[in-house]
Amino acid sequence: MDDVLFHHGCHLVDFSLWTVDSDVRRVRGELAPRHPVNDTSMDISMLIRYANEAIATTSLSYNARQAATGNIYLCENSVLEVSGSPVVFNGENVFEATAKPESGVLVQNRDFIEAIRNDRQPTCNADEALKSMTVLQQVYDQMVTMEGVEKYRRRWDE
Repeated sequence: MDDVLFHHGCHLVDFSLWTVDSDVRRVRGELAPRHPVNDTSMDISMLIRYANEAIATTSLSYNARQAATGNIYLCENSVLEVSGSPVVFNGENVFEATAKPESGVLVQNRDFIEAIRNDRQPTCNADEALKSMTVLQQVYDQMVTMEGVEKYRRRWDE
């Protein structure tokens, strides 16, 4: 069974941690109660405060019929929009990939294999994943504390 919080949320938080490059100071989140048909939450929203005072707002939904992807960075003097290709800065197209980019999973797999061959830490490792999962567990725990485990119980809670 797929899970918007711990599966897709992990990728989003991981990217946010990489982009902001600062430890998480605090997270607040909202999680939809379990859906009666698929028995998992379909929506999540998080506000992450980083140690460097940056704030990331993230939302994910399995209810949308059309995919909505990308990242928007609201900065003091500009707006940067990254949704693959093109990259737009202050409304102007500043970069556009001419070829289809490689899958992020493929790039990570190659790096992992090279790390084993060269006896080094891979770029993506368990410590980095744990940082993301800790943030998501905090959101889950907040919802259970505020509204009760019956609304949010996952299989591992049973």
